[in-house]
Amino acid sequence: EIKQIQATAAHSSGAMIDMPTPSFGLDEGTVGWVLHQQQSLIINNVQADSRFIQISPQSKLIENLVAVPLVAKGEVIGVIEATHKIGGEIFSAEDEALLAAFASQAAIAIDNARLFKETGERLAEVSTLYTLADQITRVLDLDRIIEFTVIILKHAVDCSGCLLLLKEKKGEAEYFELRASAGWPEDKQPHFERAYLAALAKELTPASYPTYIQDVSHPQTPPPPGILIPKVTPSSPVMRSLIAAPLVAKDEVLGVLALSDNRPNAFGQAEGRLLMIAAAQLAKAIENIKLYDHLEKRAIELEAAMNELAEANQLKSEFVQNVSHELRTPLTFIISYIELMLEGSLGEIPPLIRDKLEIVSQKTQTIVRLVEDIISLQKIEAGNLQLKLVSPREVITRAMRGAVANADQVGITISSRIAPKLPKLYIDIDRIEQVFDNLVANALKFSPSGSTIHLAAELEEDRVKFSIRDEGIGIPAHKLDKIFDRFYQVDGSTTRRYSGAGLGLAIIKQIIEVHGGRIIVESVVNQGTTFTFWLPIKPAAPITMRKHR
Repeated sequence: EIKQIQATAAHSSGAMIDMPTPSFGLDEGTVGWVLHQQQSLIINNVQADSRFIQISPQSKLIENLVAVPLVAKGEVIGVIEATHKIGGEIFSAEDEALLAAFASQAAIAIDNARLFKETGERLAEVSTLYTLADQITRVLDLDRIIEFTVIILKHAVDCSGCLLLLKEKKGEAEYFELRASAGWPEDKQPHFERAYLAALAKELTPASYPTYIQDVSHPQTPPPPGILIPKVTPSSPVMRSLIAAPLVAKDEVLGVLALSDNRPNAFGQAEGRLLMIAAAQLAKAIENIKLYDHLEKRAIELEAAMNELAEANQLKSEFVQNVSHELRTPLTFIISYIELMLEGSLGEIPPLIRDKLEIVSQKTQTIVRLVEDIISLQKIEAGNLQLKLVSPREVITRAMRGAVANADQVGITISSRIAPKLPKLYIDIDRIEQVFDNLVANALKFSPSGSTIHLAAELEEDRVKFSIRDEGIGIPAHKLDKIFDRFYQVDGSTTRRYSGAGLGLAIIKQIIEVHGGRIIVESVVNQGTTFTFWLPIKPAAPITMRKHR
């Protein structure tokens, strides 16, 4: 919407003339009348017409006037006037028609020129923003980014200088520090501009639009608190006009980006739009760099913590393994002597003492199994497998051979289902038998008398799938993801009712994974549990192995 019209050029007697360039409102002067009425005007005695405004001493010499609107694309974009001095010819309708014809062509030319200029400015703006975005997204060095930003903006706008201030904190106090500037020689820093902008920045909010200061020395432009405006001369290098935009991220003002010039009225909406977009890009880049620096610091801290934990875990494992090996020999002696005493080889013992010795024997056997489990984990982690070709049928047959007798004692049936023509597996049979022994033993522990434990083997793609399913007490769903953890017990009551240290399933998982396989568990409370694991037909490449044929 047009709010005023500006006199831009005058021509007389074949030459351009100097004249004031006032602005007219829509209802001021002959220009305002033509603009408002959107029609031509002829006045052959302007000095007697109230619509005529004298804008210079030469205005007193004008007697006759014709004015027509400049119309482009149905919109009035200006006014063109022709005048005669006192004693000159009067203007006729033919003169008006001729001027209107000229105005029609002139309006098209002016509109095209404006469009061309605007297109060029937009292209330069897009090019500048693209260059900034490209640099900002590729670089994570804050100093490099802000130095590049002030240089490219100063060059793009062709102004005297560009400054960037960032908010800093010292204790509880906050202040704005100059971080980059362009347009000043090294021996002449922008002290006044920095102080003016820092004071102005304190008044900015996250919702602020660009702040335009058209002339810092103008009496109607009060400076920010505490700022003294230096004396300004036409040749003064001191800032006259300024446009500033806040750097905002997450509703916080991070800093301020500004363009300055030693001419008044140097900046308009185009510069404001460019500055706001650049400020938004830069604020996002600063936020990303801060986030990256924070994450990098956290990553370093976490890596150090993980290294410490890994070292502590290694020391713990070595300690447990060393203690286990040290316990193995004395435990063997204890068990041997207890067995000799129970057999009567060392003489008769009273029944009461025999009962106590049997309890000691059971508890000692529990400790021995724990020690053996820990040593087994150590061997498995070392990847010491004795591999040979074994059929899945042989694996399950061996598992059942040792389990059936124990199952009969508690009234539990063990069944098997083995698919025909299963390929042989390249495995450590003793370790896989250990897997079945532990899983079947668990099933026997947690299954009621009269139930059945089902063993199965079948081919699934390039692997053989084994499963052990019981009809026992089951495992709560929220604990299924922890049962393969070392020393994990489902709950305290189970620990008291059924002995064990919580290493059996951890050993099973380790054995299967070192063979290149995987294991899962499915369970429904009071209905039973199924352990399923897969072993590859071809051995996994990373396994450290000793081959036995």
